[in-house]
Amino acid sequence: MSGVFPASQPRLAPSRIEACLVPSGYVTDSTDCDDGSRAVNPAATEVCNSIDDDCDRQIDDADASVDTSTGSTFYRDGDADTYGDASSTTRACSLPSGYVTDSSDCDDGTRAVNPAATEV
Repeated sequence: MSGVFPASQPRLAPSRIEACLVPSGYVTDSTDCDDGSRAVNPAATEVCNSIDDDCDRQIDDADASVDTSTGSTFYRDGDADTYGDASSTTRACSLPSGYVTDSSDCDDGTRAVNPAATEV
């Protein structure tokens, strides 16, 4: 006999039966964290969508295995003027500290030089 779990229940559900053969609608492990979605399972790739796709209890940027190509491009803002350097980027699911969404800073080392600054 081995423990089997309902195929329609999340892994945290306490539903388990003992059986010699796996009955229809049951599986031999309880690692699937969302049976309501075929895309969410332990073999899935973590993508930027605010869901724990691969059932490791980590979501998006918190998961080291996230596919950042599904995220956005952010630009380093070295002078904290809210404009970033187009040549210094990172891809992530959400905006990381020190980065912005605007890439139009022509001098990211000088806060007073940016697209909104007044020419003197």
